[in-house]
Amino acid sequence: MATACDICGNRENEVKGGAGIEEKGTKITLKLQTNNPFFIGDGAAEDTKGNMEKFLKKLDALITGEVTNFTFILDDSAGNSYLQNLCTPEPDPQITIEQYTRNDVQNDRLGLLDMKTENYRNDES
Repeated sequence: MATACDICGNRENEVKGGAGIEEKGTKITLKLQTNNPFFIGDGAAEDTKGNMEKFLKKLDALITGEVTNFTFILDDSAGNSYLQNLCTPEPDPQITIEQYTRNDVQNDRLGLLDMKTENYRNDES
């Protein structure tokens, strides 16, 4: 989600989940052993395309096929990430999904340690 304040000029481009924080974190591992399947579509917005092109240039060895055997790990302590299974309905043999219990540092970064969930409602109102 991108936000911009018209008053102070502050701009923020942060990935924000559309759902609540899951009970456990998720770690998705993709072992890519063939040519890179990632691409930039013709329908991509120009700013998105530009950002992706900058990112892909940093990974030029992967894009050109110079490096074809690599592992991409997406570790999302909120547990809301997704990596498309191209083998659906069968499991993708190159993708491993692990769920794990977050540690205190991860819970703190997600704001879960400061969250008051007991007696948060005032029964007098």
